[in-house]
Amino acid sequence: MSNTLDPLSAIRCSKDDEYKHKSDPENLEENMKSGVLRKAKNVSSKFRSSLRNKIKRKNDTGICNIEDMHEIQDHKAVDAFRQALVMDSLLPTRFDDYHVMLRFLKARKFNINKAKIMWANMLEWRKNFGADTIMEVTNVDRFVKYQVQEFEKSLAIRFPACSVAANKHIDTSTTILDVQGLNLMSLTGPVVEFIKVVQKVDNDNYPETLSRMFIINAGPGFRMIWNVVKPILDPETTSKIQVLGSNYQRKLLEVIDGSELPEFFGGCCTCAIEGGCLRSDKGPWKDQNLLKMTPTAEVHHVQTASISDNDGT
Repeated sequence: MSNTLDPLSAIRCSKDDEYKHKSDPENLEENMKSGVLRKAKNVSSKFRSSLRNKIKRKNDTGICNIEDMHEIQDHKAVDAFRQALVMDSLLPTRFDDYHVMLRFLKARKFNINKAKIMWANMLEWRKNFGADTIMEVTNVDRFVKYQVQEFEKSLAIRFPACSVAANKHIDTSTTILDVQGLNLMSLTGPVVEFIKVVQKVDNDNYPETLSRMFIINAGPGFRMIWNVVKPILDPETTSKIQVLGSNYQRKLLEVIDGSELPEFFGGCCTCAIEGGCLRSDKGPWKDQNLLKMTPTAEVHHVQTASISDNDGT
């Protein structure tokens, strides 16, 4: 008789041995530890899931649903910090945000008292600086004042300096207006009102100061705007305006030297020292020696100080 077990018997023996091994008293302690670890793992998993779901439900009321996972210690610290802020009436609704509070805690090494002082100083600074309203659209009056300020700078400083540099009288300017992305939806009531007011101010008080204007990157959307705006403008003004599409570079270089035209408009000027052409006020009026040669140098000095005082308007 063969001692070889059939496959089914072998499987049964293997199962019996496994059962005996697991039931062995010597392994009881190890089995108990494993059971505790499994239970702890399950509890931890359920807690993380609960916390994740709680945050997820809170965000369901917003525009997008962001699944956010908070570290337990961070969550406790933020909760304590939040309560401290509420007690001292230092928690405006717009700043009742977990991550904002966490940033301040991290900045002060999770010292709640120091973080609260930092937080209170932040709120005071925002109030004094006007940070809460800095992103609001300004009003027409401030836009018009800025426009007038630029005209005054040109009349008192820029035109005289350019006249000396070119050795001929200069009292007009060339303007480039990039309208990429504008469409009919951009033509809101305040925009139309601004155009009307500035048009009247320019025509009544600063006549014949525009030599030419190039409106570039004008797509189909802007051309619809132009059809609405053009009748509002003075016919003499519109005759000086050229509306161009995306292939405008050649036209600009016909009237503006490439060294004076910003690189992003097809020229070679970068104003690298000034941080780029958009930040630069490049021109002969920056030459103090040249300014002294202008016919009304003393007036220029007084006007410059006056304009500087109004920069905040």
